[in-house]
Amino acid sequence: MNTRSTRSLTAIALCAIAFSFSSCIENSTVVRVKKDGSGEIFSRYYFSPQMTGMLGMLNGLSAGLPGAEGAAPSPAPSVDDLLKPTRESLEADATSYGKGVRYQSHEIGKNANQWDGYLVVYQFDNINDLKIDPTKPPGPFDDLAKMNPQAAAAIEAQAAEGAEIESPVKFTMADGVLTIDTGVSPETLNEISEAGGSLGGSGLPGGGAISAPGGGEIDPAAAMQMAAGMFQGMRIAYFIRIEGEIAETNAQHVDGSLITMSDIQPAIMMADPALMAFTKEAEALQGQEIDQAKADAMMEKVKTIEGIKLETQPQITVRFK
Repeated sequence: MNTRSTRSLTAIALCAIAFSFSSCIENSTVVRVKKDGSGEIFSRYYFSPQMTGMLGMLNGLSAGLPGAEGAAPSPAPSVDDLLKPTRESLEADATSYGKGVRYQSHEIGKNANQWDGYLVVYQFDNINDLKIDPTKPPGPFDDLAKMNPQAAAAIEAQAAEGAEIESPVKFTMADGVLTIDTGVSPETLNEISEAGGSLGGSGLPGGGAISAPGGGEIDPAAAMQMAAGMFQGMRIAYFIRIEGEIAETNAQHVDGSLITMSDIQPAIMMADPALMAFTKEAEALQGQEIDQAKADAMMEKVKTIEGIKLETQPQITVRFK
């Protein structure tokens, strides 16, 4: 199974888990880059009281469920696994960010919503070796994804094969200019579609036809807006912070030295009717070859959706001052 398929399964599992909780996860990744190409990664993971309170129950339930091909399913991670990771586990996660990335420190604490979690800091010497997949940050997400037997089997098969993680985001630092291939391209969209992912509503809550008790159908737009409440407080974000000043950049979302690559707040996003309009249009492209014109049109639509801030260009450059 290719890495794109594994990421798709992980995303599906996370969506299923997210629907089981109200206000479940907040994650942000900040890559701080120096002019010489070295830097740090700051990863924050926080979990709502509802989520941590339900994990014990899920552990009990999972013991009675069959795993993939008769194997025992992976249990839900414990509260301590999520809130108080060991240094050893965090050191192991460092390799997921690429060659030469190493653990520096971590701190247990709370976020602004008083959710419990932690901040972990990693160091790197050469950003050209960095691997970032904003859809699948290392850490507790794999443990949560493994609660889905299919995702667990895919992750374990990839580990057994020793398959190298293919990062959709690529960094090139040369002569004081950082170039970032964002992973937003026709090729990426076509790979997602070929791997069984969804470009449209069928992969989102409320997308496509939804059956109601008695054989009727629920209006997808109404279902999506109702589901938004389940995601209250959830946020997944990824940033680049330039050490010093930016002399020039074509990035779309810049605040001083901070560049927002993606910032997704599902509760806001799902309450916006523009998301339903986007999913319907994107769903019509399923099975079609996505060229640059279609990709650009899709990204323009994304910009109109509340709760999503996304770098939609295939490549951005940042010149250090």
